[in-house]
Amino acid sequence: MMQKPISISAIVPVTLAGILILSLLAAISLTHQAFAQMPTSLTLNVSKQEMKGPPTSDRLPVNISGRLVEETSSQNGVGGATITIYLDFGSPDRKLLTVTTDHDGSYNTHADLDPGVHRIEADFAGDAYHEHSSRPAQLGVTVTCELKTGCSLS
Repeated sequence: MMQKPISISAIVPVTLAGILILSLLAAISLTHQAFAQMPTSLTLNVSKQEMKGPPTSDRLPVNISGRLVEETSSQNGVGGATITIYLDFGSPDRKLLTVTTDHDGSYNTHADLDPGVHRIEADFAGDAYHEHSSRPAQLGVTVTCELKTGCSLS
């Protein structure tokens, strides 16, 4: 009686299984690369809003602006993204503003700040295509108000 060599009959199914597993792993890897979220970067600027006439209160109107971009060599702006702005971040009296970026990733809003030191932070939480901003943009500003000259920002 002649026996078939076990090595050949066992090698074929094991080889086929290995090829199928490697193909599956390659497909999963390519899927993750194709749908990976793009890293982003966020800027924040605060400036005194130009006023017409004398001050009407002891609060200072300020412009809050910045830009959300993809962290790539082209620095493409991320349009339609929601930016959350925290006024007096870390304080129990903090205020929350939300603004949507323009087509080029820029945003602009305004707020009235009381005299004192304020910590302002802008944050992008991410979306299906973009990661959370790599670091929130933060600024510390001081509002000083005087009766004769009005309010200033530093």
